[in-house]
Amino acid sequence: MARSLANRVTLAALGLAAALVFGLGAVSYFAVRQLIRLRLAAVGQERPALAGLRWLGLAHALMGLLLLAVVAVAARFAALRVTARLTRLSEGARRIADGTAGALPCDPDYQDEVETVTRAFNGTLAQLRAAQQTLEQRVRERTAALEQRERELRQSQEQLALALEGSRLGSWQWDIPSGQVAYGHLWPRLLGYTGAEIAPTIQAWGALVHPEDAERVRRDVVAHLKGLTSEFDLQYRMRARDGGWRWIHSRGRVVERKGTGIAVRAAGTNADVTWRCEAEERLRDASLANARLAEALQASEERLRLALAAGDHAEWDLDPAQGRITRGPRWWEILGAPPEAHDETLAGWKSVLHPDDRGAACAALQACIDGKAEVYEASYRVRGRDGAWRSIRSRGHAVKRDEAGRALRVTGTSTDVTELDELQGRLLAATRLASVGTLAAGVAHEINNPLTYVSANLAVLLDELSAAAPLEERRGELRERAEEARQGASRIASVVAAMRALGGPERAGQACAIDVGAELQAALQMARNQVVQRAALEVSIAPDLPKASAKTNELGRVFLNLLVNAAQALPEGQADRNRVTVEARRSGDGIVVEVSDTGPGIPPEVRERMFEAFFTTKPVGVGTGLGLSIARSIVVSAGGAIEVDSEPGRGATFRVRLPAAGAPAAASGAAPPPAPASAGARRRVLLIDDEPMVRRSLERILRRHHDVVSLGSAEEALARIVAGERPDVILCDFMMSGLDGIGFHEALSREHAALLERLVFVSGGAFGERATRFLREHAVTVAPKPIDPPALLALIDRIVTRAEAARAA
Repeated sequence: MARSLANRVTLAALGLAAALVFGLGAVSYFAVRQLIRLRLAAVGQERPALAGLRWLGLAHALMGLLLLAVVAVAARFAALRVTARLTRLSEGARRIADGTAGALPCDPDYQDEVETVTRAFNGTLAQLRAAQQTLEQRVRERTAALEQRERELRQSQEQLALALEGSRLGSWQWDIPSGQVAYGHLWPRLLGYTGAEIAPTIQAWGALVHPEDAERVRRDVVAHLKGLTSEFDLQYRMRARDGGWRWIHSRGRVVERKGTGIAVRAAGTNADVTWRCEAEERLRDASLANARLAEALQASEERLRLALAAGDHAEWDLDPAQGRITRGPRWWEILGAPPEAHDETLAGWKSVLHPDDRGAACAALQACIDGKAEVYEASYRVRGRDGAWRSIRSRGHAVKRDEAGRALRVTGTSTDVTELDELQGRLLAATRLASVGTLAAGVAHEINNPLTYVSANLAVLLDELSAAAPLEERRGELRERAEEARQGASRIASVVAAMRALGGPERAGQACAIDVGAELQAALQMARNQVVQRAALEVSIAPDLPKASAKTNELGRVFLNLLVNAAQALPEGQADRNRVTVEARRSGDGIVVEVSDTGPGIPPEVRERMFEAFFTTKPVGVGTGLGLSIARSIVVSAGGAIEVDSEPGRGATFRVRLPAAGAPAAASGAAPPPAPASAGARRRVLLIDDEPMVRRSLERILRRHHDVVSLGSAEEALARIVAGERPDVILCDFMMSGLDGIGFHEALSREHAALLERLVFVSGGAFGERATRFLREHAVTVAPKPIDPPALLALIDRIVTRAEAARAA
């Protein structure tokens, strides 16, 4: 290595010397040449001098070569010495490095140099070792950092993979110039493919996009590639492996562009959002359906409002816990109450109810609230602001109940049926008159038979009384004839009473305990003659029948209708082959009344409609089609039911089931005997009747037991009362000329109300709308004509006893 270095040093010195010599020679040559040319030009001898100048240059060259040789020899000698020193220094350095520097031969002339080199070398070696340690430490630190970053990168990649997997996101990278797409492993699985089934090209991706979505997707992607949008966020359909379409939500952006802005690489994710799109579709459908439903509900509410207004219905909403009733405006119109008088409480509602109806209406509502009844139904009267009573029919149901079954909210409607009730009353009256007309011949027969022997016996009595023979000899015969006349008159009275009960207007108010046997007997008396013309009549009425709860006269009309229908179902002239059976018996806690016939029976198609109003199979003029409809409504309102068993050719049986109202009644074969007249103190009786003969007959009955003041007009009676007279009982004819019973009642109500409890109306029957309404709306005592003397005397005793008990209380 030292020799090679010496050679290089020698060559370098020779090169440098040659350059110097050549440079000096060239400079000298050109400088002398130019100088000589300038001088010769001045004297005109240019060319000869130039030849001499060439020789001068050659001399300079030779001198340069000689100088170069001398320099080369000197340089070589110096190089060899330097080489020798460097060789020794190299050997010393090697030994120092090997730790054998003590054996190093050292030239005394170079001892200082060796020590200097040794120190320098040791310092450099120490620096190199320190640098090596520092470098190794940095390498270790860098390696640890790289390993940590590699672990974090792997963890991040795993987390990203799990996140993509969990969120069903498929990643992709698109090399835009080549059209190659690198899919994540989940992306093809979104469509049901494996990675190998979808080519990694943008064309393969585009081929799966739904044709209806392809143009929109292409337009949005191109806009983003041109830099018009920060990213693309698309939702479109793609063809799945099973042939169906899946909704894909694709988000991505360009992640690399050239300097000119041309997109090079894009990346993003795909998600399967089919479920969300289907849910949104269902939501849209549901919203559309809700909108339609809202429109339909609004239209329905409008129709309901119109229907309520047209039907005269007042809606209401009850909160039982708070005792508040929210009512529609129609209710206050019915009552005629101004806004400041509106009382939307249960107590306010109860306060306007008719006293006779309050108990039943409140009980029906409470049963619905307590869960004992699903539906609330009640008919009652309310007093309007003008004092008039209006008939109301309410119906509602509980729309919400608590766990115990108690109603939390009850809604319904109330309808003003005042006019309807009046019309129905007229229709019922017409129906009853039609029934009476149907029975007219039989009723005439029932009246004419007793009337015949009443008239005959009275004629004989007159003849006997006119004869000269002593009365004592004929007393027994006359008494027998008088008794027969009385019985005949009683029979006529019972027929008339039955006609009045079954054909007259009903009394309003609460239901009361009705003797079912007596009602059935009254109906039989009216229909007997018509039935026996067509069939044999068999009657069986149990003597221990309990009473039923119904309004007066109603059950008799039901039985009369069933008897007439049974008779009309049988042909005339075949009484020996037909039979009508009437049976009334106890059944558990209730009563069963059956009316059966052996007629042709009822076809199934007729049985389905026979209780409909105005449906009839009878000829025109024979039936109205209302009888069975009214009968069923009466029985149902009494808490019972009406059933029919029939087959064509095997007759029909109508069965009425009624709940018992109280203790068993007395035997129904005859009316119970009146209580005996009191033998105590005589009472002051004020008798008012505009018929002199009726007044005198009543006087004869009463004077044996009481003190009687007999007057022919109500005006006279009022004058005596105003003058201070206070009778124990007032017997007043109901239908009179002048001031009638109604006017007399009103006059007492204004000035002498305490006497109203002592007032008894004597009536042969109320007719006219005013009289009928008065009896329906007022709880008055009525003694029917013809008068039964023992019953009248017993009634007087009851009136006085009741009045005295009330005064004592």
